[in-house]
Amino acid sequence: MIRCWLLILGALLCSNPAGAAELTQRDWMVQLIDSLGWTFGLPDDPQDEDYIRLLSGERSLRLEAEEVSGQSERIAVKRITNYGAYSGTGWVSGLRKTTQIELPFLVLHSGTYQLAAATRLANVRLQIAGKEYLLGGQQQFARHELGRIDLPAGQGVLIVELPSQSGLDYIELLADPRNAIRPIDGWQPERVLSAEVLALTTLQALDLLQFLPETNSRQKVEVETVVREAGLQKVRDRHLGAPSAGAWLRAGNQAVSFAMPLRMSQPGCYRLALRGSSDQPVQVAVPGLFSAELDFGKSLTRKMLPPVCLSDPQLSLQIRLPAWAGLDLVEASRLNNDQQQLLSLIGFVEDQGQVDTETVNDLVRLLSRLH
Repeated sequence: MIRCWLLILGALLCSNPAGAAELTQRDWMVQLIDSLGWTFGLPDDPQDEDYIRLLSGERSLRLEAEEVSGQSERIAVKRITNYGAYSGTGWVSGLRKTTQIELPFLVLHSGTYQLAAATRLANVRLQIAGKEYLLGGQQQFARHELGRIDLPAGQGVLIVELPSQSGLDYIELLADPRNAIRPIDGWQPERVLSAEVLALTTLQALDLLQFLPETNSRQKVEVETVVREAGLQKVRDRHLGAPSAGAWLRAGNQAVSFAMPLRMSQPGCYRLALRGSSDQPVQVAVPGLFSAELDFGKSLTRKMLPPVCLSDPQLSLQIRLPAWAGLDLVEASRLNNDQQQLLSLIGFVEDQGQVDTETVNDLVRLLSRLH
């Protein structure tokens, strides 16, 4: 099926006459978001940064109460720390009687979100997406994990009922990001849209980067040689499988979060793989690019991560190991993302370096059908 899509795409892209007006990366961002059906995640008057943020795949958001509650005589913005530390520039307090405030927000991508709130005193009430939450509380600010909630993309309003003298610091909606859609050097809205950028971002949008062939450039990094973190121990156990270099790194009876630095040979696209052991999912992320959960099983097993395209060959893997989980090895294989490979995979002919309006229109129609 994927092969059929690429053949159709190639026929469309190669059939357009030259000579149409030049398009910019901004034009393509607008068309791409529209074809993917993501326009609900844009504000009413979107700017370049709104398009870029939407294509970054970011989904989590924090509502600082003092910033989004607006001006109201029914509430007070306070900055005292008598009730514990707060985030942002302050927190919102109810006055002499119960007060209801509205907090507008924008959901970039639909999905399931983890809802949390930081409040003080009992009986703060939240209403969102047809659900209602009544929070307990003491004198000090505390964070409340309120569970999961399904939200559509677009504008929403969260209603908060604050009893007298109670406080609200922030509301959080947390979700793993989508894989980012971006050129290797990032979006540059004013730049003329090249066939290379069009090809790469189309492959990202259709989750087809894995079809890029690997080069001979590969590197292996032994986790136990580069990570030094409290709660992790270098072990030589072989009953779960033979470690690649005789040892591996394992957590004890507590989960451990840490960053693992990696330096690639050069900028470009890479396929990453981890070898590890865990009877619970291991969370792995590269901020701004992807977030994933890997199910290794108890034996040392190799698992793939989503492909990444890097302008800076240095990156950091953010990893959370559950109790008794461990990692042995990280592998990075460079993908052949040179211009001709990208263009041939998506169907461009060799001498086609820029993109015309007819090409993009056909591609938008195709993406709308395939997504």
